[in-house]
Amino acid sequence: MRDADGTPQRVGGIGSVATRPEARGQGLVRRLLEAAEHTMTAEGCAWSLLFTGTPGVYRGSGWQEFGSTYTEGTLAPSQAAGEFRIRPAAVRDAAEVAALHRAYNADRPLSSVRAAEDWAVRVPAWYGPVERSLVAQDPASGALAGWLVAQHQGEYLEVREFAGAPESLGGLFAAAGERGRAAGLSRARVRLPDGPGVRAALPVLMADTWRVTERVGMARPLHATEESVRATVTAPGAVHWYGDCF
Repeated sequence: MRDADGTPQRVGGIGSVATRPEARGQGLVRRLLEAAEHTMTAEGCAWSLLFTGTPGVYRGSGWQEFGSTYTEGTLAPSQAAGEFRIRPAAVRDAAEVAALHRAYNADRPLSSVRAAEDWAVRVPAWYGPVERSLVAQDPASGALAGWLVAQHQGEYLEVREFAGAPESLGGLFAAAGERGRAAGLSRARVRLPDGPGVRAALPVLMADTWRVTERVGMARPLHATEESVRATVTAPGAVHWYGDCF
């Protein structure tokens, strides 16, 4: 995972922690977290990362919350098509999508450096079949200019990842909005780093917007200092994409 300077660091992820009801109250999770901490330290991890709705479970073991924001709003009416050709992604797009992701996140704090195995296993596990995501194609050259992942989450259309040229985002938002309205959704969430390109394109997807802050991310220093870890998770533009969940 990239640190505040964009340098890749080895990070240990914690995910899917649970205890059988009849075994609770015996400190088993704390002991498991201690074992995980020892393993991650021995394997040279700079720090550890997890996401949870129950932060109290982890505070006593050294993990501390950090905030992140997303944009929420009402789905906008249908928008006119832009200059790019928008279509469902296909298997043949894999190399170009990976290249878009690599370039878009070249120095982005908190983003994961994806290997071929991640694209083959982890990303489909979280995003589903490839055609559920959208790509923006340059009509003249045929090259991909953008890639967007938007999924249904309750009554929300949730935009979970983007990579590519900011000017392609409007067309991708418009196509994602069409999918959401066709599914009977009325609201949207956009989990993209706040920036001029994203803000300019948001009206295509949402008729009104507001920023929401949540504190579900937690980090724990291992070999790294607490200051360096805090700098990474709070850096401008920092994002941990949903497709990199543990």
